[in-house]
Amino acid sequence: MPRLLVINPEPAAQQKLVALLSAQPDWDAEAVASLTQGIDRLAADDFEMVVADLRLVAEDEEAHLTALMAGDAYRPVLLTGADGTVDQVVGALHAGAAGFIHTNRIDIQLVDHITRVLNAAKRNKTQARLLECKSSS
Repeated sequence: MPRLLVINPEPAAQQKLVALLSAQPDWDAEAVASLTQGIDRLAADDFEMVVADLRLVAEDEEAHLTALMAGDAYRPVLLTGADGTVDQVVGALHAGAAGFIHTNRIDIQLVDHITRVLNAAKRNKTQARLLECKSSS
């Protein structure tokens, strides 16, 4: 069962995202309001993916995305938001974000995008394990 962590400072956005994600069969989602809370939750529990508000990582995309992926290099981070600049989005993508979905497109794109990203992350983990086994034999 994929576990997803939503990091968003707005309670209404948190509720909407958790409702959309939890409505999927076998998906479990929970939300926190800050980047610090998110990093703490990731350190304490196992999540397959993070859905974070762009504003929370925009100041220092590389450091913040690295912190969100710490402990699991294959944990994708999908960014959402309504007011990010093109430079912020491109910077986050270059720093390792798995994608960006504008708030206006959440209802239409979120589940499909997460499904594709989770499948790709699973393939990447499997390939890494196979290469590890091959190189150790």
